Amino acid sequence: MKRRKKRKYQPVTTKDILAQGQGLLAKFSVPFSPDRAGPLTTPILVKSAQRAIVSTYDRGELLDFDLAGGAFIAGHAPRNVMLAVKKTAERRLFSAPIIQSEIHVARLISNQIPSCESLYFFGDQIQAMEQSLKAVARLKQKTMVLIVEGCSSLEPFIEECFQPDARKKRCWQGQGRWAGITCLRLGLNDLRNIRVIFEEFHEQIAAVFVEPVGTHAGIRLLPPDVLELLRQLTTANDTALIFDEIHTAFHTRHFSIQNEIGISPDLTCFGSLIGGGFPLGALGGSRAFMRECAVYFSPSTPSAIVMQASLAFLKMLNEDFYIGLSKKGEMVESRLKEMFGVHALSYDVARYGPLLSLFQKGNGTIEKACLPAQDYFLMREHLLRSNILFPHRQTEPFTVSVVHSKKQINCLIDNLLLFFKRLDKNDKDKG
Repeated sequence: MKRRKKRKYQPVTTKDILAQGQGLLAKFSVPFSPDRAGPLTTPILVKSAQRAIVSTYDRGELLDFDLAGGAFIAGHAPRNVMLAVKKTAERRLFSAPIIQSEIHVARLISNQIPSCESLYFFGDQIQAMEQSLKAVARLKQKTMVLIVEGCSSLEPFIEECFQPDARKKRCWQGQGRWAGITCLRLGLNDLRNIRVIFEEFHEQIAAVFVEPVGTHAGIRLLPPDVLELLRQLTTANDTALIFDEIHTAFHTRHFSIQNEIGISPDLTCFGSLIGGGFPLGALGGSRAFMRECAVYFSPSTPSAIVMQASLAFLKMLNEDFYIGLSKKGEMVESRLKEMFGVHALSYDVARYGPLLSLFQKGNGTIEKACLPAQDYFLMREHLLRSNILFPHRQTEPFTVSVVHSKKQINCLIDNLLLFFKRLDKNDKDKG
């Protein structure tokens, strides 16, 4: 009998996977966009992840400071969450009209964030955001939504479903199923004139959708007096105030920004963090307001697996968890500030809980400029060569988790110091 020759093992690469997906998956028919993912030629595809380490097809193991945009503050695949998922899968309980774990998760969120007396869950955060806008526009019978650039998770969605209005500055008109809805896009500096803007558009604005701490142009801490003014103006003009807490809820021991500043919105939008990293979205508000909005929500029931993962994750968030997380965030911030000061580097860092952003020096966190795109690309490539994964874009915060060790944090700081000293020297040589 002829013996079959053993085939030599060939490692699978990102290029192989993209080639296999070409034609089969529609998303691979669209060129990989540098505008949306930074100046990269190929995405980094992950095989597996555990704690603070991700294993990739082409670059081996990477120390992860991206953590899916801050969704994995407990690290990848926490044991409690994985056990809950395994147990639910073994019971073959995938969906049901009313899931008991949904009630438990809603109670946990409601107990920690008082303004969220009632909650509605969706398959992911995009659905939650879309449904909040549709429901409020119909409820208020108005046609305009106001968002603040750099302080809203809606921006990619707006750019995809709306088109700029050539006749009206800052206005974008909805297309297709969003026809008839106008989005008024304000810059951060426009918030100083928010009262004037409301005087002009108050009869049209159905909702103001804003992150109290912006996470889409680096970390931007909006002044509490601006948020208080927004609350007053929305209340006076029968407009809904929606807080986008997709990237900030449950990141600190206060559980939400609204708890810290004492301002309650009409709706709060949550994302995949409350799902323990699994796709999940939710809207929360007072019982009366949610009862009015629920009529306009499209029916949505997340799977039992996701809800059990959410329940297991939220139960982990005790005082000890946040003490450890806060120490890690403070350690990175203080080390970076010390590094920039000692070496007279013209850069700065902003932090909210475990989320951090690098800036060029400026006056105040709102006016500061993010690193130039090309400089950030060079920094990210430098870190990748040292097996450290950072977010794709300079506008996205990087994240430290409870599972990052002191040694891993020192590794990041040392590599950032090496890069910024080299960058500063090149800038001075050019000058």
